[in-house]
Amino acid sequence: MMPKWHFRTFNLSVVHLGNRYIPQSVRVFKEFATQMAPTLFPSLPA
Repeated sequence: MMPKWHFRTFNLSVVHLGNRYIPQSVRVFKEFATQMAPTLFPSLPA
C-alpha cells in the first residue's frame, strides 16, 4: 500500500528483575515482541 513508508527509529527495552516473579502478561508480551520485531523493524540487527 505504502512501500516507501517506514517506522520512525526508536529504542525499545524490556527490563525486569531476573530473580523475581515475572507475571504471565509480561512473559507473553516479551515473547510477542521478540517474534514480531523482525517483521515490524526489518532494519534491526539480528
